[in-house]
Amino acid sequence: MGDRCWLSVTVRKDEEERFLEVIAADYDERYEDERTVTLEFHQANYGLGQPLDNAAGANIEFYGEHGRGDQYGASRFHSNGEGVAYLAVGEDGDGYVVSGSTTTERWASLRAIEARIVEREELMQRIHNPIYDLIKEVANG
Repeated sequence: MGDRCWLSVTVRKDEEERFLEVIAADYDERYEDERTVTLEFHQANYGLGQPLDNAAGANIEFYGEHGRGDQYGASRFHSNGEGVAYLAVGEDGDGYVVSGSTTTERWASLRAIEARIVEREELMQRIHNPIYDLIKEVANG
């Protein structure tokens, strides 16, 4: 038994079975819409950190969030299939945690957070909108 927290993750419906095989964890609740499935884990062991890394390594796109555990804070996360990116959030689940002991370090941390937020928002649009990539390609010429 490890450090457990609440976790929610959204994945494309056609990737759900493969995602569940890779993470090898049982969910507590499941919600679906036309294109996606959201799985909730009430007692995610260590925030399913290693299983999510495994899913990203299997080139599965997903996004979600988890609450804080005894050894880590709450985060929003996402993966475009190339690794899992985490955005640390405040204790209430709002805002983002900017790290650094100097102004320069905090500024760099803030810029990295901004880039991850944009990346996460684009991933969410792509997962929920089947023609997002096509629209973006046409717009960029």
